[in-house]
Amino acid sequence: MTMPTLPQHAAAVNFSPKLSYQQLVAQSAIFIFTLVFAMLLILGAAAVVRPLYPAAALLTAAALFAIHRGQYVAFVIWLFMVTPFVRRVADYHAGYQERSIIMLAPLLAAMVAAIVLLKKLPLLYTIPFLPFLVVLLGLLYGYFVGIVNAGPIPASYDLLLWVVPLSFGFAIASDWRSFPMYRDSIFRIFLWGGAVLGGYGVYQYFFLPGWDSYWMRNAIVGGFNSIGYPFPLKVRVFSTMNGPTAYGAMMVPVLLIVLVARDWMRFPAAFLGLGGVALSIVRTAWLGWGLGSLVLLTKLRGGQRLKLAAGLTAIGLLALPVLTTGEIGERFTDRLQTFSDIEGDKSYQARQKLYAVMTEKALTNVVGTGVGAVGVATKLSNRSGRVEFNIDSGLLFVPYTLGWPGALLMLLGITALLIRPSGTVNRHAEAAVQVSTAVCIALIAMMVSYNSMYGVGGMIFWTFMGLRLCGRLWSANH
Repeated sequence: MTMPTLPQHAAAVNFSPKLSYQQLVAQSAIFIFTLVFAMLLILGAAAVVRPLYPAAALLTAAALFAIHRGQYVAFVIWLFMVTPFVRRVADYHAGYQERSIIMLAPLLAAMVAAIVLLKKLPLLYTIPFLPFLVVLLGLLYGYFVGIVNAGPIPASYDLLLWVVPLSFGFAIASDWRSFPMYRDSIFRIFLWGGAVLGGYGVYQYFFLPGWDSYWMRNAIVGGFNSIGYPFPLKVRVFSTMNGPTAYGAMMVPVLLIVLVARDWMRFPAAFLGLGGVALSIVRTAWLGWGLGSLVLLTKLRGGQRLKLAAGLTAIGLLALPVLTTGEIGERFTDRLQTFSDIEGDKSYQARQKLYAVMTEKALTNVVGTGVGAVGVATKLSNRSGRVEFNIDSGLLFVPYTLGWPGALLMLLGITALLIRPSGTVNRHAEAAVQVSTAVCIALIAMMVSYNSMYGVGGMIFWTFMGLRLCGRLWSANH
């Protein structure tokens, strides 16, 4: 097997303009998929989109998996970015559905990567990949408890939301010889996708399209009260995602990647992303990005640290007029004031009450409730099709569902992945490895109000955890 070509620049990520035949075919397939469904949505053919979208996503993912693994990874990430938007437009034309089959598309596409996990099961017994096995054992424990408490169908669906992101990350990590391909594909899709999500987020705040307001009204009736009001200038921006916090989590990697990338897309991604994240009013995303930036400052070496400091200064200067003037500035400033006015912060007070109740339950329920008993999987265990019980905080969600045994195994596995393998990172992989480390730490910090190990958050976390290990193993062999 020929080894990947090294980039010319040491740490910053500079994408090669040359495209292989396989990559060109794969990108054409993604473009055609996007174009076809964009046209169907414009024509209002929601009845066709609903069954066709997940089926086409799965078939396209399988084809890309066979043709070009890097483009397959990019396609799956793209689906997680835009599928909630597709669902909202379809519902706007054909009527709201509490349980939409369209939302299965990203999960089905990501499940293709589970083939790698099944093929490389013996690899789980080797030192670098043993932490994946430890986490899997914790999830299987929660699954068996969930079958008893929630039933086999909700438990099985919920297990997929845990395991599919992990297997996706494992597929990236285990193919370490192709690290440059994965790095370029992941960074590029987050830059381009971040510009799209950021731009649409700003537009959504000022003009709020009909499909978004229609979905918001139905979501609020269903108990989703953290998205603001369905009117322009009153919405908490969620862009193409399914909520402000998920949007914030998706934008954290974008705003960290722009600090090390050389691609010209880093400029619109940074500018539009900052505006969108500011309007999402997700404080944990702001804190996560700040913590991730500090991690990068401590991890990068020599001249790269100076370049990062210059990049942060440039972002600060870029953000200053955006975050201090007009509607964006007013919303951002009001939210910042809640950091110092804890007593008047209703969100903080509500979270404190939740912590007080759920911490006691999590600590006293050693066995756990099992997967499927909390969160989106509860839609499958009731006639209304709505979430019966959910916990926003990942710090509470994990021990409450997985119990002490499952939570401990997950903690041990993730800690081991963050501290191993040891050794110096090859300078050609440094930027990608350290950005991945920063993203993982930022998402762990976001678990105060978001479950970063599960569903969309889990996909982001395990993608970068897989890329981090992939880069380290590649470094060890170069």
